[in-house]
Amino acid sequence: MPSARQQLRAMLQRGETIVAPGAYDPLSARVVQSLGFRAIYTGGYMTGAHTAITEPAADVDRTG
Repeated sequence: MPSARQQLRAMLQRGETIVAPGAYDPLSARVVQSLGFRAIYTGGYMTGAHTAITEPAADVDRTG
């Protein structure tokens, strides 16, 4: 059985439209999966908001 990465790559190469609802934790990912979606999106903000942490390095002063 192909890995999830291989399946996603194959869908992209075929030019399929990929609907990927956002999931911010394992429970919401399971809900999305149970609804039949073949892909799930998660990002830094979604994960950070769930754990009460801002975006990585968002509070670092980079001027100096």
